[in-house]
Amino acid sequence: MPTIPLLTAPWHGMARRAELTHVNAMRRVIFYARGLFVATP
Repeated sequence: MPTIPLLTAPWHGMARRAELTHVNAMRRVIFYARGLFVATP
């Protein structure tokens, strides 16, 4: 079954990229949320 690694390799890379972008988005949301909480009196 030599086709399985060829199919799973790109998928794994895309999943890893999506995970990284998701983590970065969460960090941005937390950063902006902190800024709003600090800015509000």
